[in-house]
Amino acid sequence: ISEWLSENLAKRLPNWDDHTPFGPDEDPVTYVMEKLGSIFPVMQQTWTEKHSDKALVRFVLYGLGAHRIETAIENDTKYYVVRTNALSPLPVRAGFARYGGDAYFDMNWKPVKIVDDGLKH
Repeated sequence: ISEWLSENLAKRLPNWDDHTPFGPDEDPVTYVMEKLGSIFPVMQQTWTEKHSDKALVRFVLYGLGAHRIETAIENDTKYYVVRTNALSPLPVRAGFARYGGDAYFDMNWKPVKIVDDGLKH
């Protein structure tokens, strides 16, 4: 029943997105914690930088990719890979980035490349 409710009723609820970025003096985590109050989960870790190579490795090793890590060999070089390009066809609401991208790491977990539908970044 809950699956049917979420698939059929959720899209009837009002939906709006505000893509205004947080200012340099604003903390997005504090904002969400204030809005959610006591239902916000207890913070076990603090991520001071979320856009660094270190954060990407941390996210892959201890988050999304922890159970999806594969190895691949390209040009006699072995990589750890987390493949999410299969998610790229999924629809997203306007203003949001699409899913997807395969993240490659060397054997010391240094990010090497992200392959996004065949485009190397």
